[in-house]
Amino acid sequence: MAISANAGSAEGDTTRWNINRLAAGDSRTFAITLTTREIGTFCNRVTASESANGLRVSDQACTEWCAPPTLTIDAIDLVDPLGVGEETTYVVRSPQV
Repeated sequence: MAISANAGSAEGDTTRWNINRLAAGDSRTFAITLTTREIGTFCNRVTASESANGLRVSDQACTEWCAPPTLTIDAIDLVDPLGVGEETTYVVRSPQV
């Protein structure tokens, strides 16, 4: 799995953001992008902690990756049989899922 994050420091499977001060009622938003070519369930855990008072809270969100994206195209000939040297037309379409 690959990780990229705005203004965070990513190392291995961990990304860290440090906030010097967050007043009561303030909020911060952080973005992280995860990509993989593996099928499976991946859980992303977030932990917020404040060292001066020993406060800590955690939560997680899990995503099931069913399969990597794919593209299927059908090419169908309109004339059968086709003799040597003859021309034909193909219909090319993406099947409905």
